[in-house]
Amino acid sequence: MRRKQKEGVMERYASAVAEAGFAILVDATSVNIRVMDEFRHQLAERGAKTIQLKNTLAKIVFERSGMEAVCEILVGPSLMICGAEDVGAAAKVIRHYQRDFRNAILPVKGIWFNGKLYPGEDFKTFAELPTKDEARSQLLGIIQEPARLVAALTMETYSRLARVLNEYASKQPSKQR
Repeated sequence: MRRKQKEGVMERYASAVAEAGFAILVDATSVNIRVMDEFRHQLAERGAKTIQLKNTLAKIVFERSGMEAVCEILVGPSLMICGAEDVGAAAKVIRHYQRDFRNAILPVKGIWFNGKLYPGEDFKTFAELPTKDEARSQLLGIIQEPARLVAALTMETYSRLARVLNEYASKQPSKQR
């Protein structure tokens, strides 16, 4: 690879790292082209992209970006899955493929999230995180629950009052003139 090509690759890496809110590094050597295309497409739908890394060039970029810890896990072929947000959605896609292929593909080397490198063993925790949409719906449910309870309580109070008045009226002898 020529110097200009290397500089272009390093610029692409630097741009991806600068924009990334998270980065998941996996070994994708055992993934065939058809599965990889499908995998990339599903990640793109969730706002993540994949970059096949050249370790030597990636180490330079990570060191310049203050992510020296990532350099330790850049051994062998590495695929970086990164995105601006919603690490849970990307992790769920990876976990889905791992389950489908009985963990034979996409072993996770590490996860860079919130300025810290997590080991691959912690991947299960990230895969269990709710996606952005799931978190929003949970939050909305929490916000709406008190209003629903107040409405139910108010309706129950009025229906109880109506039943008591109805019972009272049915027990009263009717006065005829």
